Amino acid sequence: MAPVNVDKASLSAQLADDGVAFETDNPVNLLIEPDLLRVTQEANQTDNGPFGFIVLEQVGVGPGALRDLAQEMLDETDTNTVIVRTPDATAAVSNTLTRAQIEGAQFALIRQPDYAQGIDAFVAETSQPGPAWAGLGVFFVAVVAVVALATRVSVKR
Repeated sequence: MAPVNVDKASLSAQLADDGVAFETDNPVNLLIEPDLLRVTQEANQTDNGPFGFIVLEQVGVGPGALRDLAQEMLDETDTNTVIVRTPDATAAVSNTLTRAQIEGAQFALIRQPDYAQGIDAFVAETSQPGPAWAGLGVFFVAVVAVVALATRVSVKR
């Protein structure tokens, strides 16, 4: 897998500045930047923030290479979650989200053609509570205890 050929120092500096980084100085980026800054700042208020969002214009880059870039940027910045988006792919890494949460949220992100709405969808997906594993565990232990007690009483008779 070939690494993504970008100016990583520039991306890192942009992420440190405001949480949003662009690969190029494309004039279209000026049009989408205000919305990206707004939703990134809103996402930063969640437990999984601060967020970093990188926009690349390259197509055909594999998700593994994008994930590697996201991990490098996560390691170099004070973010907890970094999302990299290209026109045809996305990748995310996080110190606070599980791999399952990230993969589920990436589907919500990539379904949105509007990048800002994609960040909103990603954050909404990761903010949903998961199964109450602790409660299910207590319930399971209680059922096992009742069955064991019933079996013991039954055997003594």
